[in-house]
Amino acid sequence: ERWASGRSPRPESCVELGSGCGLLSSVLCHVGVAKVVATDRPEIIPLLRQNVEANPSPGASLPVCLPYMWGGDVTHIQEVLAMEASEFVLAIDCVYDKEAAAPLFRALQLLGAGKPNTQVMVAVDQSYRRPEAWKEFVELARACGFEFCEESQAHIEE
Repeated sequence: ERWASGRSPRPESCVELGSGCGLLSSVLCHVGVAKVVATDRPEIIPLLRQNVEANPSPGASLPVCLPYMWGGDVTHIQEVLAMEASEFVLAIDCVYDKEAAAPLFRALQLLGAGKPNTQVMVAVDQSYRRPEAWKEFVELARACGFEFCEESQAHIEE
């Protein structure tokens, strides 16, 4: 909403981890983010690609859909971004498995760490996720010097 309304500067590029059906990546294109890379496990990519192609926004580009296993090499993602850092890295509702916390965090590091203009955002609805996975993820983030803040839904809507 902030990007669409012009209240916040719109990033030029964004990488979404665990894109699933591609809704968020499609919305990012719709609000004018120039280059969006939607990633997920290889077996998810055909459905992800089908969904984003079936729901284009007039005048907007489509997200580039790429397979990516968290913590692995990000070269193919960086090539799509012309080797520039993404300005925004998102992982929404992806922290649900304690064993996946470390690979997810590593992916966020590879795509965003050491790049001063990159923002990393992880959002989780804790009402249906496993608290031990979130705790593991937060501990990793803090241990590596990531700033961490917790926002309630009520605060976000203000």
